[in-house]
Amino acid sequence: MPGGTATIYDLARATGLSPSTVSRALRGIGDLSPGTVARVRESAARLRYRPNAVARSLALRGSDSIALMLPDIANPFFPALVKAVQLRARHHGMTVLLCNTEGVPEAEAEYLEMLASRQIQGVVAMGLAITADEIRRRVGSGMKIVALDRAAAGGSAVSVQADHRAGGWMATDHLLQRGHRAIAHISGPAQLTVSTERWEGYRDRMRQAGIDPGTPARGDFTESSGHRAAQELIHSGRPFTALFCANDLMALGAISALRSAGLGVPAQISVVGFDDIELGRYAVPALTTIRQPLEALARVAVDLLVGLLRGEEAPAPERLAVELVVRESTAAPPRPVAEKAAPLASSGIAPRGGEEVRSREDF
Repeated sequence: MPGGTATIYDLARATGLSPSTVSRALRGIGDLSPGTVARVRESAARLRYRPNAVARSLALRGSDSIALMLPDIANPFFPALVKAVQLRARHHGMTVLLCNTEGVPEAEAEYLEMLASRQIQGVVAMGLAITADEIRRRVGSGMKIVALDRAAAGGSAVSVQADHRAGGWMATDHLLQRGHRAIAHISGPAQLTVSTERWEGYRDRMRQAGIDPGTPARGDFTESSGHRAAQELIHSGRPFTALFCANDLMALGAISALRSAGLGVPAQISVVGFDDIELGRYAVPALTTIRQPLEALARVAVDLLVGLLRGEEAPAPERLAVELVVRESTAAPPRPVAEKAAPLASSGIAPRGGEEVRSREDF
């Protein structure tokens, strides 16, 4: 460059590569062939390229940042997971850019394009709605994507998840162990693998017990959808003494609907949720649920993403164990009226106060 200093664009013209490819080759990141890297660096030496300190600081602004994409920041489960991801990223000296997509594919695509333009190459994504082909295209261009909590379509990105199927099995088993046989299920959105896997855990345990699982009521992981689905179950006339909801928000909505219909929880209907959000711990009654290991999920996902950015091989998808947390929203099913009345009729003696209290508790 006569009378001047060679720039990234000069190197791009000299090598026939794009400026972004030249930048990645000089920085040693991305999936570039050794030949491409050598060609760029040879041209940089020949043209006496020297990076401008200010320009380089701007160009590298994404190198110490990763993005976190999630579908609904209003869901109490996600803020807790965001906090865990941020803490783990800080452990690696990285900052986190939050992208709330509302689960809209177009918004996800726009965010990914914006992140690429800012040279942020690492993304932890919860609930990607874009196609598997679009994800593979991004990964092929050098972006590293780790699907957290919800697997990406078609296995197009490495994933870290809790064992949702095992959680559905455990929730249903808990209700069966309490003596319930008429157990209904409120599922999440049909297109989400977490919904399918939690339903499959419920279905498998019911069949193991010799009980037809029937068809689940359908929700969308919101409190209002749980309320609506519970109302539909009540009005359908389908008998049930217990309800397994695919997340805690729907469980809380279902409890509200049950109460509005004059049904006590757990006196008449036991309820189990999934996620262990903080709100469920302080509900009345406190919610029995399946706890996802938030800190472990965040740690594994961020560590995995950092490894990918450093050029390490992607491991097999990982499933982390879940835990049953028993609180006050589950109990034994109510006994039939005839069964409870029989002892009184045969003895002709009214129960004492303590016995009456125990009877109410059993109910």
